[in-house]
Amino acid sequence: MDTRLPAPSLVVLVGPSASGKTTWAVEHFAGNEIVSSDALRAMVGTGTEDQEAGTAAFDLLETIVETRLQRELTTVIDTLGLDDKRRQSWIERAHEVGIPVYAILFDTPGEECERRNAERDRPIPKSVLRKQISRHRTVQEAIAAEGFDGVLTEQPVAVVPVHFIQQGEVETTSPGIGHTFGLILSRFDWGGEREKRADHLGAIAQRAEAAGFRDLWVMDHFR
Repeated sequence: MDTRLPAPSLVVLVGPSASGKTTWAVEHFAGNEIVSSDALRAMVGTGTEDQEAGTAAFDLLETIVETRLQRELTTVIDTLGLDDKRRQSWIERAHEVGIPVYAILFDTPGEECERRNAERDRPIPKSVLRKQISRHRTVQEAIAAEGFDGVLTEQPVAVVPVHFIQQGEVETTSPGIGHTFGLILSRFDWGGEREKRADHLGAIAQRAEAAGFRDLWVMDHFR
């Protein structure tokens, strides 16, 4: 079952190191949609573990997130997600521009996080990881009241046009089996203002999905 999120969305990953956040993000989102503090730390420092580059990396992360929100682009924030103030600022800023925000909680057992961490080329100290795990438990208890539009556990997700789901609602859908079908629109003589044509196209998309079509294409002369 895929959980459907409306496009655009802001997705905030929450979990300790080695809980599977980056792997999950790469599996479900395009690389350009993921803003990773580790990747930015490597970009402005000597590597992903360069803690001295942390401040510069997060300054850059905030700039990228803000720019993507202003452009109404789906964005995944790949950090520990354990900082209360940062989470709240992301929620508030996204809502200011009308974009829903979802938290993805990674409830990987602490023992598994420690095992994965130990297998890394440059593991973080056990004491640091255990503090993250403890902090994560506290965040789990409070996050539902923070103002997220949805708090989910790690699971398959798909970001789809908002016309396909009701605003603010997260729905699930079963993956297709066997053949899939698409609908091609070649005529657009509907008349009316551009906004009305957009609504009409959205209605067609909803009916097509309800009828079992997976894709919708429009010819290149659509304006």
